[in-house]
Amino acid sequence: MISDLAKHSHIDDAKSEVEETQSALSRFRTELADVKITSSISIETDGFAKFADFFFDGLIADWCMQSRIQESQESVNKTKNQVQQVLSKLESMERAEATQVEQLEREMSQFITQAQ
Repeated sequence: MISDLAKHSHIDDAKSEVEETQSALSRFRTELADVKITSSISIETDGFAKFADFFFDGLIADWCMQSRIQESQESVNKTKNQVQQVLSKLESMERAEATQVEQLEREMSQFITQAQ
């Protein structure tokens, strides 16, 4: 029973983190309107699953709860990978823009030198 309470306490903490992450992803999407990130992070442990985990504390209830936790971890990993891909693309775009700025500065310098 104590381990179930601890487990569900951790699950509740994870749910809070998910809500904060969803909010941060929403702000991220707003800042980068053309970025496509689908975030379907959820932790489904309410209702009967939680009741069964406490009161039928057996193999099947534990297996069901573990399955739901695994699904949640997979959705977190998927969203994390999408964010990493976007950040990587943004870094690549930043490097390309920096290179272009340097090229334009060189050309401007050449034009100024030639005009004198």
